[in-house]
Amino acid sequence: MAVINIYCLSGIKTVRKSKGYCIYLLETQYKGENYTRHWIDEIVETQNSAGLETARRALEKINTEDELMIYTDSNFFEANASRNIITQSRVTDEAGSVIREETLTSRMEQWREAGWINPRTGEKRTNWEKWEEVAKILETHPYRISKGVHSYTHWMQSELKRKVLQTA
Repeated sequence: MAVINIYCLSGIKTVRKSKGYCIYLLETQYKGENYTRHWIDEIVETQNSAGLETARRALEKINTEDELMIYTDSNFFEANASRNIITQSRVTDEAGSVIREETLTSRMEQWREAGWINPRTGEKRTNWEKWEEVAKILETHPYRISKGVHSYTHWMQSELKRKVLQTA
């Protein structure tokens, strides 16, 4: 099984909905050679929803079941989509003994199990449709998410700046 690296970066850095650009790049190896493809899209989002939307657009491009390594600049996406919550359940084995089973889950998966309902408001979560699309794709892949600087960060930032200057 190959690994597909997904690099996501948004140019929107405000809590108010605004127009900006996002860039995402897919990278994989085939027969020892690196292959990349990138896209730059115009979006109208808040900072948090821009991180989610950038990841969603990148994940839509995946047409294999390979392992995914997602690199993001979004604290919001990383915090809610990463499997970093330990859940415990009680399971009975074949002999009737109760064993405790621990699994890792994400907030996104917990939200999905709750029907995307926010327990505080009783209403659907903001951007639940985008989260559902991301969850559907990720459930078919082993995946990890990392936040921070990566090998394409500076290049992606310069591409976003160039795009903004071109359209100004």
